[in-house]
Parts: sequence; C-alpha cells; structure tokens
Amino acid sequence: MSVRILAERYAMAFVNVCKDFPRLREYMEFVDEWSDFLRETPKVRKLLEHPITPFQKKRNIVERLENFSRYPEEVQKFILYLIQKERIDCFPFIVEALHKYIAEQEDVIRGTLRLGTELSPSAQEKVIKHLEKQLGKKLQVKVETDPSLLGGMVLHTENKILDASVRNNFKKFLQQLQKGV
Repeated sequence: MSVRILAERYAMAFVNVCKDFPRLREYMEFVDEWSDFLRETPKVRKLLEHPITPFQKKRNIVERLENFSRYPEEVQKFILYLIQKERIDCFPFIVEALHKYIAEQEDVIRGTLRLGTELSPSAQEKVIKHLEKQLGKKLQVKVETDPSLLGGMVLHTENKILDASVRNNFKKFLQQLQKGV
C-alpha cells in the first residue's frame, strides 16, 4: 500500500476522532507543531522511527517533551498510536492529507503564486482577490517572486498550473510564428 493512501486513511481516522470541524481546526495547531518538531529534530525523529527501539522507551521520551503535555488528549493518543504502529514516518504525509481535507471542506485552493515582479502586500492581495473571483474559490497561497517569468504570474495548485506569465505568452507566440512559417 502506498504511503499516501495509508496517510489518507490515518488522516481520516483522526478526522473521525475529532468529531467536528472546529475541533479539527483547533487540533491542527498541535499537529502542525508536532510536524515542525519532527522536522527540526532529526535525531528524535530517527529514534521514534527506529523499529528496534521499544515502544515504551519511545513513549517515555515523547511524554517527557516539554510541549507534548499541553497537547489535547486526542492529539497525544494519535501521535503515540502512530509511534506504536511504527507509522510516525508517515506523519508528514498525514499532515498533508489533513490540510487537504480542511481545504476541501472550506472550499479553499492551496498552492504557490509565483509573480514575475515583486508586488506590495496590497497589490498581492488585489491579485489574489482577482484570482479568487475568477476561480470561484478562496485561495491560500504562498507568494514568491520569480524574475525568470519576465512578468505576469503562475499559480501552482495541487492539480493545476495556471500560467499567465510573459515568458509563457512569449513561448506561445514563438510557437505560432513557427507554425505559420
């Protein structure tokens, strides 16, 4: 079974544990914090992923972590369950699946918006609002500047790329010229 499919199953199990959407949104703060912790502390992550280390030792380490005790009980149990089942290595994919689920529920498109030139925050907001109006959905994007676009923008989402860059328009123009010759 692929890691992504497995991650989606664990993510949906966690959604069911949360029982309602507002609680899921609240718990995601702690899930994201744990995900960041695992990414920033590779030694701890490797220890928790190691199949030879007994679960009780892993549990003792996790429970002694300063921030873990303030996590809601459901989040603690979920993390410990993943450690016990030796699935903590799937955690980044589970978090990704949870964010995807939340975005779908909120009718939000997540992605990256690459701009050909740097824009002020208010101009960026206008561009995002225009795209939201065009797409009919709310956008949650990370904005990057990419001078190689020569101007315009490219929106990368999970399953689409909308390219309105000068570079892409120029490339299309050249292709049309070559066909006509």
